[in-house]
Amino acid sequence: MPVTINGNGSITGLSVGTGTIRSIDGAIINATATSLTLHIENMTGTVSIKYYEGNTLVATVASQTVTSSFTIVTSVPAAVYGQSVGDTIAVEVVDSSGGVSGNRIFLTVSSLPSGGTVTTSGSDRIHTFSGTGRNTGSGVFVNTINNLSVQYLLIGGGGGAPGYGGADGGGGGAGGFLTGTTKLPIGTYHIEVGKGGAGGNYNLRAAGYANDGEHGTSPGARNGGDSKFYQFTAFGGGAGSLAGNGVGGAGDGGSGGGGTDGSNSKGPGSSLNSQGNAGGTGAGSGNGKAGGGGGGAGGVGGNGTNGNGGNGGAGLASSISGSSVTYAGGGGGCVYTGTSGTGGSGGGGAAKSNGAGNGVSGTDGLGGGGGAVATLNNDGGRGGNGVVILRYTP
Repeated sequence: MPVTINGNGSITGLSVGTGTIRSIDGAIINATATSLTLHIENMTGTVSIKYYEGNTLVATVASQTVTSSFTIVTSVPAAVYGQSVGDTIAVEVVDSSGGVSGNRIFLTVSSLPSGGTVTTSGSDRIHTFSGTGRNTGSGVFVNTINNLSVQYLLIGGGGGAPGYGGADGGGGGAGGFLTGTTKLPIGTYHIEVGKGGAGGNYNLRAAGYANDGEHGTSPGARNGGDSKFYQFTAFGGGAGSLAGNGVGGAGDGGSGGGGTDGSNSKGPGSSLNSQGNAGGTGAGSGNGKAGGGGGGAGGVGGNGTNGNGGNGGAGLASSISGSSVTYAGGGGGCVYTGTSGTGGSGGGGAAKSNGAGNGVSGTDGLGGGGGAVATLNNDGGRGGNGVVILRYTP
């Protein structure tokens, strides 16, 4: 009797056993070697897996072992992944006695997932969403593989640092650092990359620092934007505190902004959801009063001391991109006369003392906090834009 695949997935013309295929994780990707995980019932020992297109047998993979958890992990044969995108492949399991699974699972040959800038590391594919300035690199990730295991790294936008407003501004906090692994169904996922927070602009110039529109229209800085993917959010970094006129306290965020001291003392910002660390405190008096550094993913912001601005907190390293990169360093706090704080490792911007120019902006793609500035008519550094990185094995 000829083998016939019926419209409901049942089979006639073969000896049908009691085993069934409950589901299959993974995908058949055109021109790409992948593996499938079959979840089965009522089959044990050694089995064969057969692949059909219509009623035509495309390939058989023999001697596959059913695990104690009733799964089979099997490599897709070249004859199968050599089929065209859009073709439908039926998968069945045959036990050692010749009994065929009572159903077949149908898989459509698909293309690889897409979105962002795609690179590879060994057999892994890496999708990076990032940008500079106003272009944050937000976009979409299109997943074509069912139940895909994805490693993710989300970095929020760094917090900005204030312009001159009392000479001891705090550094911007780094964007939140969030990493882990999740399972993704097939679908389209919107990616939002957090923009770096605006640095303070003392002269209220609408054009902003370097005419890039990235700085605010007041001395006070702004928190960074959140980065989002699927069910996950990395918070933007907190803005550094502005000392003058009793306004512009440090912001809470992924990491908190640095605080100020003197006649208008303001505490540092806190970290939200443990995605980073708090900013440092300000201290000192007169021209030696100094702002604290912004917090970083790997450490709290340094405390200011008389004549010394606090350094930005250190960032954290990740190798999700294929090489070790440090992300989310805090920005430095400034002092009018003395040594202003350095930026934390991971893209934090350095602060500038009186007469030394504008505060240094955080690095885009790393989510570093901006550096504060102690010079009249100068601007605080803006926060660096964040990044979203996804990595998986097809």
